[in-house]
Amino acid sequence: AAYKRWSDEIKNSKRIASKSASANDFEAKGLSPEAMAKKGKDAYDAENYVVARGWFEKAAALGNADAMMGMSWIYGNGRDVPKDDTEALRWRRMAAENGNTDAMWVIGTAYEEGKGVSKDYAEAMLWYKKAADRKDTSAMRSIADLYEKGRGVTKDPAEAMRWLQKAADLGDSFAAYFIGA
Repeated sequence: AAYKRWSDEIKNSKRIASKSASANDFEAKGLSPEAMAKKGKDAYDAENYVVARGWFEKAAALGNADAMMGMSWIYGNGRDVPKDDTEALRWRRMAAENGNTDAMWVIGTAYEEGKGVSKDYAEAMLWYKKAADRKDTSAMRSIADLYEKGRGVTKDPAEAMRWLQKAADLGDSFAAYFIGA
């Protein structure tokens, strides 16, 4: 259902890449969506944002969550498009709906800090927990921080330590440092 909704959104988007990237016609025959997303990331890292956007759009149209996150970088940082936090958040939500834990964590952070959305600790916790359920240690540390500071939850240092321990058990060196392991 999320893929169909996303597919309909991309078809209706007014921001589909133009043919301005004709220097690289994005020939994608035989490439997997993952390979296209990697080409997009490589182009983004090389600061070739027109090409990056083309690859990200092709891979995202095939349901690749990493490419959707790449589109959020394009819009969130104003790379080859006007900076648009609303559009960046829309792409992050699509990436999160398709399983990208980085997107889940970034959305949680946006709600925690009130960046581009109203500050809402409960909503931040919801997104962090979605990512933590997929073993994202950054999200686990963020949950610990909410419990440590009592943001949107009752202040509970023991619960904070439990979340840090979970992250440390998964190899997170920051969490291990905080718990003294």
